[in-house]
Amino acid sequence: MTYVIGVDAGGTKSSACAFDLDGRLMCRHMSGAGNFSVSSAEAWDHITDVIDRCIQELSGICVYVAVGAAGIRGAGLEEEVRRRLKERYGCRAKACDDGVMALYAKLQGQDGLMVIAGTGSVAYGKAGNQVVSCGGWGMLLDDRGSGTAIVLDAFRSMVSGYDEGRSVTVTEAELLKKIRCTSPKHVPRFLYQASKREIAALMPVIAENGEKGEADAVKILECAGRQLAQMAMGAVKRLELKELPVAVSGSVLERCGIVLDTFWETWTEAYPGSKRISGKERVEKGALWFYREQKRDERANTY
Repeated sequence: MTYVIGVDAGGTKSSACAFDLDGRLMCRHMSGAGNFSVSSAEAWDHITDVIDRCIQELSGICVYVAVGAAGIRGAGLEEEVRRRLKERYGCRAKACDDGVMALYAKLQGQDGLMVIAGTGSVAYGKAGNQVVSCGGWGMLLDDRGSGTAIVLDAFRSMVSGYDEGRSVTVTEAELLKKIRCTSPKHVPRFLYQASKREIAALMPVIAENGEKGEADAVKILECAGRQLAQMAMGAVKRLELKELPVAVSGSVLERCGIVLDTFWETWTEAYPGSKRISGKERVEKGALWFYREQKRDERANTY
């Protein structure tokens, strides 16, 4: 039996799955965080731990290992990690951003786009062997449409309203209660101390009020949907895509109907022929599509 192993390594855990060449899941193992921007040594140890356990459980030959890891692109470690994987396991290997792995898994290796909006946001596009990204620059530079950005937009509206002398809205009052503040004047203190994840965790307050029809919440959520569509359009402009299958992922797009509906309305107005890719697919399965693409390219080059 021959198989491939894919690893989805994030900020809280690393998950490795082995698949046979027909795509059947053979085993799965979990370990600790695999974020290279936090600790490359710890990430490497956790990733190799889960790969080792997969190999120990299975008989046969591992022909390909692919790791999609948070922070690896920003740390500039993709080629180094790929080389170390190849040396350690004696097979072909790939190391990339976790979003690229998700793109291949969700689109099953075909050309198209994937928009991710959770704590942060980013859009990926694939045309042949070319993969580009737009966004994903972090909270200070460009996380538009993300849970973090939505909450910050709500706070900006709050303090702007305070300067203008208006009362807080229902949504703003609930946000203040959540962060245990009695006035918009205290919001900067919370933001200076809070992590990105803690800020994004307030997003359900806005989503829930938006679903109830609270005007300011709806406005912020609709803006986020448009921003995510515009971000994805940036990826389209950099690629020569004849067809535009689009997949979405992340808690903001998967759980907030107003953001998702506005995203699709904006997107289909610009690209009416787009195909929506639905259904869930394990991120780790991107390894299988990397492997198949590489084999296809090798066959093409022999002729």
